[in-house]
Amino acid sequence: MIIDENTIEPTRALARLHSNAMIAAVLRRNDHRTALGERYMARGVCFVRHRRTIDVYGAGEGCFRNGSALDETTTILKVNTTTIMKRIRSESLYAISLCLNAPWVRRQGDIERF
Repeated sequence: MIIDENTIEPTRALARLHSNAMIAAVLRRNDHRTALGERYMARGVCFVRHRRTIDVYGAGEGCFRNGSALDETTTILKVNTTTIMKRIRSESLYAISLCLNAPWVRRQGDIERF
């Protein structure tokens, strides 16, 4: 089966911090399709990871890979998501979105300076 290269790069970037279900949701929002023209589900992302030997996500693994998602940041700082988003938009807290419509991710060192 042929896997579109435009699907592999977002999958590889998101695989470091998110589960198959989250990656599938991002791929669906960006209108990526499988080789059969279907919308991506978690099992389709699992197939892509297996075929391209992309590491599997482990819960809580983000801190070991030098990053974490927005929900982990809210837990660490003990504030709500809106506050974190305001800080990101005002650039007082650095975070990136790994691809279009992907969740925000911040580096571990940035939270310690905050």
